Amino acid sequence: VGMQEQRIIYGAVELSNLTVRAIMVPRVKMQYIKTSATIEEAYRMTAETAHTRLPVCEEDLDHIVGVMHAKDLIRAQSADDQIPVTIRELMRAVRFVPESKPVADLLREMQQSRLHLVIVTDEFGGTAGLVTLEDVLEEIVGEIRDEYDAEEEREFHRIDEFSGVFKIRASLSVVNNEMHVRLPREDAATIAGLFMEELERVPEPGDRLEVGDVMLTVLEDGQRVQVTLMPPQHEEED
Repeated sequence: VGMQEQRIIYGAVELSNLTVRAIMVPRVKMQYIKTSATIEEAYRMTAETAHTRLPVCEEDLDHIVGVMHAKDLIRAQSADDQIPVTIRELMRAVRFVPESKPVADLLREMQQSRLHLVIVTDEFGGTAGLVTLEDVLEEIVGEIRDEYDAEEEREFHRIDEFSGVFKIRASLSVVNNEMHVRLPREDAATIAGLFMEELERVPEPGDRLEVGDVMLTVLEDGQRVQVTLMPPQHEEED
């Protein structure tokens, strides 16, 4: 079995141990369109963010009423009759799932219902984040790159034998494989998730996390993390 096949098998098995909260895009990083936006404003936002789908909110992220698909905006922009339409008329229905839902169950639900984006809710019914089908599949096969991903934005870049730089949303399984370490995956699937689990907030530049003999440091851009293997500490002899 090749390396990629091993990774897919490992990722598929790991899905059974993960909940949606571990892989979601957190609320503070969500981008959305308001129902009051014009078609032109919504079209411009999808182009700038390179997202094909964006949540539609009535007031704020706790009032999500639908999802906007970029191709619907393109059709509206290029329609010959140019009949004015609103965001509400173009948006599609959106699915909500609890953050405690197992990722394996979510994958089945998204496949059966042909969903590409779901909104994640917390125990109080508020918006906790979102998950795309791509997020779920990346847990199985690794990072999925598209035409918007710059060449330099690789998931992993080795510095030397003891350190490397990863994208903050890199899977912990990738870190473990590349650095030959065993970062815990019980409550988090990504580096960002691990920081959020420990700090109980979104990681910021300069944040550091020590896990056993591994030091993780969020770099200045906030999108990458340096992972360094620390030498074992020996007690001084008397």
